[in-house]
Amino acid sequence: MRTLKSFSIKGFFEVSCCPPHLEDVSRAVIQKCHGLPLAIITIASLVANKNSDAKDEWEQVKDSMVSSLNAQNIGEILLLSYYDLPCHLKTCFLYLSVFPEDYMIDKQELIWMWIAEGFINQIKGQSFEQTGENYFNDLINRSLIQPVDTMYDGWAGGFRVHDIVLDLIISLSIEQNFITILEGQVYKGSSNKTRRLSILSNCAEDEVMQEIMDKCLQVRSVFIFHEVNNKTFHISKFYHLRVLILEDDDGHLGNQHIKHIERLIQLKYLKIYSVGITKLPNQIGNLQNLQTLDIRGSAIEKLAPTISRLQNLVRLLVGGHYLHLPDEIGDLQALQVLSFVGSHHSENFVGQLRRLSNLKTLGIQLHCSDKLGDHDIGRYQKALESSLSLLAKHKLNSLEINFGNYPASDKLMDSLCSDVPCLKKLVCWPFISRLPKRMTSLVNIAHLGIGITEIKQVELCILGGIPTLLYLNLLSSEAPSERLTISSKQFCCLKEFVFRSKGVGGLRIVCEKEAMPKLKNFTLEFNAKETEFCMGFEFCFEHLASLDQLSVNINCNGATRSSVDVPRSKSTCGRIEKWRRTRMRARHRWKTIQETMRRFS
Repeated sequence: MRTLKSFSIKGFFEVSCCPPHLEDVSRAVIQKCHGLPLAIITIASLVANKNSDAKDEWEQVKDSMVSSLNAQNIGEILLLSYYDLPCHLKTCFLYLSVFPEDYMIDKQELIWMWIAEGFINQIKGQSFEQTGENYFNDLINRSLIQPVDTMYDGWAGGFRVHDIVLDLIISLSIEQNFITILEGQVYKGSSNKTRRLSILSNCAEDEVMQEIMDKCLQVRSVFIFHEVNNKTFHISKFYHLRVLILEDDDGHLGNQHIKHIERLIQLKYLKIYSVGITKLPNQIGNLQNLQTLDIRGSAIEKLAPTISRLQNLVRLLVGGHYLHLPDEIGDLQALQVLSFVGSHHSENFVGQLRRLSNLKTLGIQLHCSDKLGDHDIGRYQKALESSLSLLAKHKLNSLEINFGNYPASDKLMDSLCSDVPCLKKLVCWPFISRLPKRMTSLVNIAHLGIGITEIKQVELCILGGIPTLLYLNLLSSEAPSERLTISSKQFCCLKEFVFRSKGVGGLRIVCEKEAMPKLKNFTLEFNAKETEFCMGFEFCFEHLASLDQLSVNINCNGATRSSVDVPRSKSTCGRIEKWRRTRMRARHRWKTIQETMRRFS
């Protein structure tokens, strides 16, 4: 019965159950899968693209499975899905062979690699990224890759490839001369010239590395996940390179490994993740075709002014406030993503941001030098507000700000709510003292993360009045001094709510009937430690009709035993249990307060 349910949900996703006239053939297909879950899901995903009411198509699927499934070979089962893929998806699927086993693959980064490789077909009315997103979702729907980080909107942010699936991909990729994989003294690949090279571990023998170099001079993509001998391995010789990833958690990859990288004039995607790499060549501006530069995991502290010559650069991802960017940042007219940059350089730098008319995503850390006087801070703030306002009038829809030691965070928030109403995502940390009343003017906001000194009922009502809000992450440095109530007219579209209180002194939060009717995930984090003026603890969640998962994390550091027992009381757990029984009738996932409670020391 369980296997039939899994098969039905995947194969008949529009109705979530097997039509009566197809039950017999469905059971026959399941029987041929020998109870293997991955096989069942794979076959179900395959037939999900068929006409669910056409019995003859299902009979054909059953009959075509006789030889492969009788052999009990799950690889052959997976091949059915692979051969059913359109040509463009087959190439994107094989590309996953470059990653190590159990590697967490970021969806957005993968799509950028596909674009750099030329795998994405141009579709009228869609950007390359939108088309790539469709490709990715198609692979997810076919159960060929496993989503790991599912977002509040239902889409996966990251994924892993099942070991069995990865074995199949590698086998197909080598057979088609798609990739050469080097692991220790062993490399997998054909004797012909290859187009992609993935180095998973160190190769000690120079002879092996030299052989790889000789056959890979035409390579288009290189992935290095371990230290390599730079005496025999020279990146600068791969003149046809489009994608280059240098990733080493131990920091053994150093500056010598990117020597003369500016010669790779066809390079479109460059990612550096190694603290051993501290600088890029001064002539980095020679990489005129570069579309993505990701140096978030490096120790690079400065980018040369020649970076302003990268007129095709679409995405610049850097480490944070310690990195010095040139004031000429405004020359990067194609830039769409800029994150996470520090703005302590100069007033001119934040003023230059206004020139990035194609910018869609901006992450910025604010910092004001102690040497700046009030007049200088005023000019800095004016330039920043002017840039953000102008960017919002163009294409900016995602903004993340770390206020740092910025002295006018409240005023900046007021300006944002007035001047950037088109934002879809806004994240502001660490804390502002109050929430702007004009917050409800952000009529397009779907994702909001914000830190407030103390969350009050009136501010909760302001947030609850934002009609498009799907995700809310609230952080307070002080415990609320009043009971917080979420009424039936608030947060009508909210799907995920994270509420974290870092202060001590109790917490009372109540959800009334019909409150947050679409909420799926609720995470609550607070301190058990009480104060002299503690108002106690009170929770009410049983009215959250759509809730799938409730996580309650209690920080018990410095708390007495009696304080810890209050939020764990029978009354509180009884409310959770009442909610649990309600949700079980709807067959949704649930977690009780006992199961999700964690103690922080």
